[in-house]
Amino acid sequence: MSGISLPSPTVPVHTYVKPPASSSSSSPRLYPELVDIVIDHCHDDRGTLQALSFVCKDWLPSTRFHLFSQIKLTSHNYPTFLPLLTHPNSTLPHCISKLNLIQDINNEREWLNHLIPDLTILLPHTRSFTIVSGETKLTRNTRDALSKGWNGLTEISLKEASFRTFREFQDVMCGFPMLEGVELEGSWSKIGYGTGIGNTNAEYMLSWLPPPRTIPPGHPFAFAFGHDGYDLEGLSAHSHPRLVPSLPPRPSNTLIKLELTTCPTQDVLNWFMALTPIPLMKVLHLGHIISEEIPSISRYLRVCGDRLEELGLQPERQVQDILPQQIDLHSNTSIHTLTIDLSFCSQDFHTPLVVQILSQISRISLRTVTIIPGPLPSKVQTNHWSQIDDALSLFPYLTKVVVLTKCLPGGHGIMAEEPNLLRRCAEKGILRVGVRQKGTPF
Repeated sequence: MSGISLPSPTVPVHTYVKPPASSSSSSPRLYPELVDIVIDHCHDDRGTLQALSFVCKDWLPSTRFHLFSQIKLTSHNYPTFLPLLTHPNSTLPHCISKLNLIQDINNEREWLNHLIPDLTILLPHTRSFTIVSGETKLTRNTRDALSKGWNGLTEISLKEASFRTFREFQDVMCGFPMLEGVELEGSWSKIGYGTGIGNTNAEYMLSWLPPPRTIPPGHPFAFAFGHDGYDLEGLSAHSHPRLVPSLPPRPSNTLIKLELTTCPTQDVLNWFMALTPIPLMKVLHLGHIISEEIPSISRYLRVCGDRLEELGLQPERQVQDILPQQIDLHSNTSIHTLTIDLSFCSQDFHTPLVVQILSQISRISLRTVTIIPGPLPSKVQTNHWSQIDDALSLFPYLTKVVVLTKCLPGGHGIMAEEPNLLRRCAEKGILRVGVRQKGTPF
């Protein structure tokens, strides 16, 4: 017995020790595709995205893609942000796809013209560009840098923009071959080549064409302007050497979204209707509509036909009683989203304007309606909203009715009267009432 060695009491005879597993299989891992889905779901939650970026290095690129996909530069913060872009180890330029440039009030005016050419080189992946330029006019060099450096832009938003001529705006809008959406809040002092801005009739638009001859019935020019006809094939550099360079420029064939607020809307729509084929929008928002613009708006809406899917209208007070009678939406049978902004309309015209516009919309296609009422009295007239409620109840496939107001929650006006206003919509569970936030249409 003394010659037999016993095993150590700490390691039983029957115990089997498994060799250590490799680090790759030490813990379960999600497929990268699933991780991206989870992170994409948090795209608008910066706090969560920041926490996820610290989980592991594999999650960092996806979180940075959302954290830095959109940036805002002002005259105050751009000097400190530029070093982050120009550092040799920086990876931010590959993440930034949406850029907002904001001109601060009472600040340096020319920083935009100095900065934009550099940004077009530093941020080659930019796809959406917003500029609030204030009183700053973009120089020709800046506009050229935009179109050459960011020819892959799909969205451009020009706010508080000021152009010397309408042609300057055309040059900007036509400089991006992949453009899908344009938002314009701006103005120009003249249109075309020296023609006064008030001259937006057929004579101005057809100044791009040779003298009247013949045109087949149904041609866009005959439909849009009612002229007898023009021989388009007779136009050549030999017969009209001075006229050919003046033919209207053409925006991107991919353009499907147009938002026009404080600008001469008729200039843009008449320009579109002077082109063959006419650019037809899927999304069209028209703000600050005045009487001079209604004929062009009416013609263009008819031209769009069933191509138009989303429409926004914001009439000024001077047209609140005539707009529904002078536009015809019966041919726009594909509209599924409608926004009516009554910010400038008096309370007495809210109901007839909304009801008359709704009566022209296809009952089969409409899914979402947004109403932005104007200034509300201390006591909302419930019977007026009941008429709107009745009109909305005729749309069987309506899934959402949104009412946005400037009233504070709990105060007087529509927020306090919500249960009694659009009762049928509330009973269906499709009513949403809230405070208008910055960034809503118009």
